[in-house]
Amino acid sequence: MRAGGARDDFGIAMAWILDLVRSVPAPMDHVGEWVRGDAARQGGVVALGLGGPKEGHPADQFAAVFTQARDAVLTATPHSWEGAGPESVWAALKTLHASRIGHGVRAVEDPELLRVLAKTGVALDVCPTSNLRLGLYPSHDAHPLKQLVAAGCRVTINTDDPALFMTSLGDEYRHAVEDCGITIDELEDTALNAVAASFLPEREKAGLPAELSHRLCPAPRPAWDHARIMKTSFDAEMEEQRRWKLLPERADLTAFDDLVKNEFLSPEEQQYMQARLVGGVIEFCYRQVPYYRGLFDKLDPSPGDVATPSDLVKLPLLTKRDLYDHARELQARTLPDGDRRGEPTFSSGSTGRPAKVVHSVRSHRMFGILRQRNFRFFRFDPMAKFSSVRLAGQLPRGSDGKPLSDGISGQMARWQYCEEYFETGPQVVFNVTNPVELILARLEKERPAYLMTYPETLEHLAYASGENIPIDTIRATMAISEQMTPPMRRRIERAFSAPVYQNYGLNEIGMVAVRCLAGRYHVHAEHCLVENVDDAGRAMAPGDTGRIVVTALKNPAMPLIRFDTDDLAQVLSGPCPCGRTLPSFGDIAGRL
Repeated sequence: MRAGGARDDFGIAMAWILDLVRSVPAPMDHVGEWVRGDAARQGGVVALGLGGPKEGHPADQFAAVFTQARDAVLTATPHSWEGAGPESVWAALKTLHASRIGHGVRAVEDPELLRVLAKTGVALDVCPTSNLRLGLYPSHDAHPLKQLVAAGCRVTINTDDPALFMTSLGDEYRHAVEDCGITIDELEDTALNAVAASFLPEREKAGLPAELSHRLCPAPRPAWDHARIMKTSFDAEMEEQRRWKLLPERADLTAFDDLVKNEFLSPEEQQYMQARLVGGVIEFCYRQVPYYRGLFDKLDPSPGDVATPSDLVKLPLLTKRDLYDHARELQARTLPDGDRRGEPTFSSGSTGRPAKVVHSVRSHRMFGILRQRNFRFFRFDPMAKFSSVRLAGQLPRGSDGKPLSDGISGQMARWQYCEEYFETGPQVVFNVTNPVELILARLEKERPAYLMTYPETLEHLAYASGENIPIDTIRATMAISEQMTPPMRRRIERAFSAPVYQNYGLNEIGMVAVRCLAGRYHVHAEHCLVENVDDAGRAMAPGDTGRIVVTALKNPAMPLIRFDTDDLAQVLSGPCPCGRTLPSFGDIAGRL
């Protein structure tokens, strides 16, 4: 392909770097003659590169051809082989006279080399994920990107080989901030460095920094008023609950009003409620669940010694491996009167094989009840149109009883999970495996007020829309199932000009917590109990980040006690600014 043809046919500016491979040396005389000829320039060649392992093929073997390339006004951009130390970077500078160096991360081991790089402005094309995949560093937080930036080096962030290393530039940018520790401003600098270090003609570079800065940090769109509903009260929540009209056959149901009352109990009342539920679960497990009967018989504490939430520390954590290995013994022999076994769910399978988790019918019903609490927290209008973009297995089936296939949307008269209790507007559902352009087109056609999907899908929709609001009828989005980082939240909220709301749930437990506008996850204390603990199962101090450990309080079919989720969250203390008194924890910090 001609470089000029890419611009003519696709509107893409493209140029070639002729890359020599150290271990497959071509006849240098032939290469030197070619780069000096007209064919190279006419074909769009702008630079000479050099890759491959250094052993047996030092830089001075290629010095002559790089000199010939410079004479032909081609730029030198050799790789500094990661397997070698700082001397490989020195060789690229001194022997090959590089103006841009592939990788170059081992320069961090030589303070004098760092000073030279910072002074000369020779760019380092850093590829963090590639370095990890090749075993150079054990993790992103051990990668020296932050040190290179702090030393004043002209760093650019790259993918190396996206398909081989299973990464993208967006992934690299995200890792750079979230895991390697550079700031958003420093990330923007790396993108501007890429413009400065590119081989574009200066006249074409001129307008790119301003355009890039605008794309990275566009002018803010009109925002919603978080403060308007951040601080709430019992009366305000009861008024909001009245917007939700119960179906005639549910008119006498008081469960939803009870949830509102529980959100504003005194701290002592909250502790009493959870102690009563914990005591009941422990007693039931000892009588009806073989796994826990055996556990108590082997341990010093008797069931009577575990009567409050603080007593749970006397019991070991239940791991996902335990859940898989003891799935049958963890099931209750009999259930309380009026309850029965319902459909199972399955664990995430992070141990290698998913475990079946049996839920009672009442446990399943709590999912819909607590889902409505989430929507009330978010101030969703129950009569508006709701949309879900998820995996087909998580959506209602089509009219033929089969999972929705790509290109087909499903229509529901009322919102999923709320339809058993409330009058609501319609819901449209769509398979997330559809191309993002098709998802956008379908949402534009349906014009929903709310969109529930995965954080990465929201991000893809935002990027695919460019400078436009993806769907201008969206009043709020709801991100589910995956971790959302602060930069992702800012990017999505800015793109949609609408807030992002979140809850925290587990297949093994059901709904666990809902995030308020003050940024805390409030635990559904009627349904489960959450601890933040260290690796030994001991409580963590406020400000620390600990494992999220959950005890199910409303699933007698398979009551999990101190289930280790492998998720991490910050421990918080004191009252929440939103005014609710439910137990709470901070943002999900990651997964072990």
